[in-house]
This record gives sequence, structure tokens and C-alpha cells, in this order.
Amino acid sequence: MDPKRLIKIDFTDQELAAYARIVERETYGDTGGIFWAMVAVGFIVALAGGFMALALGAAVPSGAAVVAVFIMVGFFLGLWSPTMWLARARRRALRAQSATTSLLVSDAGLFFRRPGARGFYARNAIAGVAAERGLAMIRLRQGRPTAVPLRLLDKEAWARLKALAPPRA
Repeated sequence: MDPKRLIKIDFTDQELAAYARIVERETYGDTGGIFWAMVAVGFIVALAGGFMALALGAAVPSGAAVVAVFIMVGFFLGLWSPTMWLARARRRALRAQSATTSLLVSDAGLFFRRPGARGFYARNAIAGVAAERGLAMIRLRQGRPTAVPLRLLDKEAWARLKALAPPRA
């Protein structure tokens, strides 16, 4: 690899979060419906908990709403906390892995290198290249997309990267 043309990968937290959102959207599609379904389930659980508190005598009618709010908050904390912790751990792992990764964009394809591993994506393995949310998203014909922060690419490297993608029909 030509050391003058090597790009040392270095993601910021915002870039990692943007990459995660892009990959999640492409993998799972629009999750807006799931979000509102979870809100509805939380509301039903809270309502049922409020009625149970009334039935068991744990709350008076004027305090049932407060009990329902606490139940809903507890429901969402229990539901989303592990998801947030896992996402944070995944971003840390990706950042640690990418901190030791170098990239070379050539006419033949993309060369990746990090301690103990080397990789190559041939030109025909690349389905498309696009700029999204400050990232050069490299979509592969198979597997999940990879990304390079746009701020790390000079005009020449960005042009070589875009040239790897097949022309649009």
C-alpha cells in the first residue's frame, strides 16, 4: 500500500451514530410503526397497572394516574435501557476496531488493513457509493455497507471512490 495515499479511519461519535442509523434503516426499514406500537403497549400496561393498583387498594382513585405514570416510565426504562447500553458498547467496539484500520482506494478496489487482518473489496463487489450524513457509504453487493468519514477523503480519493461504483442506468 502506498503510505502517501493511505487513509487512517477515525470516526467521531456523531459519525458512528449516523452509520448505525443508516445501517439500521437499511436492515430493518422504517421502524416508526414499531415505535408507536411500543407506546401503545406501554399505555395499555400503565392503564392495567393503574386499575390493578385501584383493585388491590394500593392507590386511591385520585392517585391511580400517578401509579400509571410510574408504571409507564418503568416499562420504557426496562425496554430501552438495555438497547441503549448495547448500542453504546457496539459503537465503542467499532471505534476501537476502526482506530487501527487504514484504507487505500485504488482503481482495482478498496484495500483495508489493520493489525492481524487485511481485506480487499474488488471493484465488482461494490454496488454503490454515496455521501450520507457526513459519511461515504460504500454499499456492497453482499453484506452490510461500510463507511468512511467524508472529512478524511480529499477530492482525489473521493473521486476514485465514486469511480469504483457501477454507473447508474
